Amino acid sequence: GIVILRGPFIIFANPTATLLLGYDKPEQVLGRSVLELLHPDDAKVAQERIENMLRTGAKYATAFQYRPAAE
Repeated sequence: GIVILRGPFIIFANPTATLLLGYDKPEQVLGRSVLELLHPDDAKVAQERIENMLRTGAKYATAFQYRPAAE
């Protein structure tokens, strides 16, 4: 699935990403911080990358583990 962020906030999630995250509709994840949806093992690294992107303009294409919606 594809998720696009502005800072830590989800501004786009395609239907596949939405289903992988355990939600029915993209609207359920839009505007949420991606950090709250990440698996705890990946949240710190993701936060560091987001802060670096905001500070330096660096870009990352990456994959992280997400928490199921029920958690």
